[in-house]
Amino acid sequence: MKKLDSFILTHKNKLGFSVALNILVFVFYMLIFYPVYETNDDGGLLALVSGIKGVHDPHMVYINTVLGHFFAFLYGLNQSVPWYALMQYILLFCSFTAITYVLLNRLEPAASVWLVMSFLLFFAYEGYIKIQYTKSAGIITAGGLTLLFYVFFQQKRRIVPYILGFILALTGSMYRISQFLCELGLFTGVGIYFLVCLKTIAPDKERKQLLKCIGSFLILLLVAAGFWAVDKSAYQTEEWDYYLDYNSARVELLDYGFPNYSENKDAYLELGLDASAYKLFKGWTHSDSEKITVDVMQGLIGLKTPKAFDVSLMKGFLKSMVKGLFKKPVFWCFLLVLGFWMICGKHSAGTFCTLIYEGAFIGGLYLFLYYRGRYLLNRVDVGIWLAAVIVVFWMFDRIKPIFGGAAGIFLLSFVLLLTQYKWHDNWRISKEADAVKSKLAMWEVIETIDADDSHLYLTKNGTISFFKAYGIFDSVPFGIGDNLYSLGGWTAQTPTYMGVLERYHVTNPFRDMIGNDSVYLVDNNIDLTMEYIHTWYDADAVAVQVDTIGKFKIYQIKK
Repeated sequence: MKKLDSFILTHKNKLGFSVALNILVFVFYMLIFYPVYETNDDGGLLALVSGIKGVHDPHMVYINTVLGHFFAFLYGLNQSVPWYALMQYILLFCSFTAITYVLLNRLEPAASVWLVMSFLLFFAYEGYIKIQYTKSAGIITAGGLTLLFYVFFQQKRRIVPYILGFILALTGSMYRISQFLCELGLFTGVGIYFLVCLKTIAPDKERKQLLKCIGSFLILLLVAAGFWAVDKSAYQTEEWDYYLDYNSARVELLDYGFPNYSENKDAYLELGLDASAYKLFKGWTHSDSEKITVDVMQGLIGLKTPKAFDVSLMKGFLKSMVKGLFKKPVFWCFLLVLGFWMICGKHSAGTFCTLIYEGAFIGGLYLFLYYRGRYLLNRVDVGIWLAAVIVVFWMFDRIKPIFGGAAGIFLLSFVLLLTQYKWHDNWRISKEADAVKSKLAMWEVIETIDADDSHLYLTKNGTISFFKAYGIFDSVPFGIGDNLYSLGGWTAQTPTYMGVLERYHVTNPFRDMIGNDSVYLVDNNIDLTMEYIHTWYDADAVAVQVDTIGKFKIYQIKK
């Protein structure tokens, strides 16, 4: 073990060591675990830009159109390469490597490698195995901000890490601007510690160093704002303007909750929505362009009772946090690193002030999310606790060598065993066969439908899904879904998806499917759909099953 400690001490400050360490972690995780998209949101983003609907659309809604144009260009060059996932993996690897390099250069003894490695195991799993674009935005931004602060904690100029840090942080802002701003706020904890250490960092040049730091982050904010403005300008058309209003109202209802139907029945009926319409809409079937309009959704939003910021809300918040946070391995990582800091870190009034500030900031952030109604989402929480862990690491400066190689290996083994309580579902040995079988079954369904150009297939939520048919590293054929239209989801009303309806001369799918021989319906709850059609469109309409593809029943709605 002494030779191992000596090797680490000799090489740990070199960039090559951090790169090798991260390659080792990446390969290890790819061999042990089966990577997946954490949510179907990435499937929707991929569908827009990859050409599934017959066009490479850079309007990715949640990801900046600058990146969208870049992806569209790449898919135009070679459709068979999984550019969307590949780019995230490259950026994630660069970010984890940057964070590793900075931490190892800040922490003195060889023993620090084992703690940094333990930290890396927690977050690399979240980044590489359960990939999600909001989460990636947080990790990429954190990597960039870590490099930028590293530069300002040095007494000599370091241009390369400064440029790389700026690019990474800016790219994070283009993946998800809200997560970028969240990370920026969380990293003000490092800024507080920077102020504490300023006299040591730049003796007799404190003001100049402070202005450089503040100026750099202001420039980053301004450039990010510029890219955000470019993105917004790309949606200044009538079609996209309507979609953005529509999607905003949809989010407010489907993500943050509907007003209670039984308590507001009369109001629902006045808006033209009965019980069947409510069930369909709440079940993510909302593509009736006559019944589910922006005005109708705004009317429903107006029925919601605003939350009161009172004692009851605070009690619910505290209860939810205590129960929810301890279910998250990334929070365990924070507690692990904080515990080591308490035992062997640098303690001073400045470090305690920094910790109190960071804790207050995180508490306020979670309170805001709880008040809004969406909180403890893993894709957001990973970025929050990644930033918090880096803030704590920043205050170590030096770790007392309380453990060496043997103890470090024990620590890594303990971390890996501890996390399997939450991670075992993604073991490759138990998941891959079923996942591949499920993908193949869905892929065959989509291939069969794609071969039938004469029909438009309308799909209900919970039936056909590209997200389930194509994995992270699968190539998606161009135009594979140009005769498929989902009746729900955030992509449904985008001009890209509406183009599918236009090709089949359909305006309102619920009205126009009735008596239309060129329109098929894939439905897992046909009785509810027919109840809705009978009430609002045609009391005599009949659902006739015309086919079965895979496990899905295919219907035509006859007059």
